[in-house]
Amino acid sequence: EPPIRDLKGAQNLYPIICSYAMEQLRPKTDNNPWCNTYRRRVERWMKLLPRAWSYDYIGWYPGPWTLFHNLEADQAYYRRLGFSGLMPEYLDRNLGTDVTMWLTFRIAWDANLKVDALLDQFYPAYFGAAAPTMRALYERFERQMMAVGGTGEPMDVPRLYPVPMV
Repeated sequence: EPPIRDLKGAQNLYPIICSYAMEQLRPKTDNNPWCNTYRRRVERWMKLLPRAWSYDYIGWYPGPWTLFHNLEADQAYYRRLGFSGLMPEYLDRNLGTDVTMWLTFRIAWDANLKVDALLDQFYPAYFGAAAPTMRALYERFERQMMAVGGTGEPMDVPRLYPVPMV
């Protein structure tokens, strides 16, 4: 929680703000109680700090992490607030985490890049002939995760990754 009273962070301060205790499956700009609370906290902090980095948790989801399109919205939000860098959590090589890291750093480097255009480059370069099949698979998981949303429970496996889909 940010302090209630007004104070200013020293110019050499470079804090990292974590997306803790919130809905990790939705963009930070989503209108739900977790995201709304998170935004209130972050916006208050950014009135007190000279700059900040974000550290966005992916969550301990034991399955694919393919929420690629959230990255665009989240990074645009952080830029508007004055964040100067971002670093997502990296949990292991789950399906999608490598892509998430690559997209994150590309968009951080150039704010004009769009996820869809980057994925048009990524899939053929990474998967070769399997690119169309892999893209369809990743997009199916992304649609499923966005459709059901999170409950705040990281092990909500049956809703996020139904057995027939897996």
